[in-house]
Amino acid sequence: MSDAEYSFLTDGDFTLPYKSYGSGDELLLCFHGFGRISDGFHRFEKALGQRYTLIAFDFLYHGPHSVSVKKRLPAFTPAVLSNMVEKLLWEKKKVRCSLMGYSQGGKTVMGLVHKIPHRIHELFVLAPDGMKNNAIRNFIAKTYLGRRLGLKLVKSPESLHNIIRALRFMKIISEKVKLFFMSNTDEIEKRYRIYHSWLTLRNYEIHPKLMNHYFHAKKIRVEFFIGKYDAIITPKSADLFLEKFNYKINLHELACGHDLLSLHTQIEKIILTPS
Repeated sequence: MSDAEYSFLTDGDFTLPYKSYGSGDELLLCFHGFGRISDGFHRFEKALGQRYTLIAFDFLYHGPHSVSVKKRLPAFTPAVLSNMVEKLLWEKKKVRCSLMGYSQGGKTVMGLVHKIPHRIHELFVLAPDGMKNNAIRNFIAKTYLGRRLGLKLVKSPESLHNIIRALRFMKIISEKVKLFFMSNTDEIEKRYRIYHSWLTLRNYEIHPKLMNHYFHAKKIRVEFFIGKYDAIITPKSADLFLEKFNYKINLHELACGHDLLSLHTQIEKIILTPS
């Protein structure tokens, strides 16, 4: 664990604690995946810290300074986050920054392209969520019936786990995906974190056509990383997503599963050697 001290970025009902690593002139804003915290980016400091100052956030419902996972926050959108980033850039006396996002954080940084493309210099996307619509998540987060059912499942883990097992039995999900969901729902705190994260991020949407337009307009460097053996965010899903762009996006398929941060040395070399 890193012993770096927290700072805080606030906007209305939302607070994003963050830690800073390195002392480079460029800013690299880092967003972690679900169930992780900012400390996961500490490993990048040695290689990237001379070029960048890394700002690693604890995202909503994560980290020691989070609101209770049982508290429902208002809808969090790319517009809200872009306001927070603008405030941070003003505080740091910077005009532009680079972004790195892993898993849920990948969706987070892609959402910023819609609102503040003029502030983005580079975009490093690691096994991102949000490349396709999730019907189950949309039902739970965006409908009254779904919210009622979701809350019931939060409080009834046996029912939830039976559904997960049934999806595996019907071969709708793989064994790895089943184990992923089982491990992330084995405690009530984890189930509330999923439930309230889905509700809070229900309007945090990705629009590839708009992203494609801004990539061209602002000449943003885009590096896209995927795990060759990732059963959660698969290489196939990445291929289908990137087909929607006619912009130069460098796709890097690394020899790992979903835990791309474990191969940080390979990622660092790519970041420091632009094509």
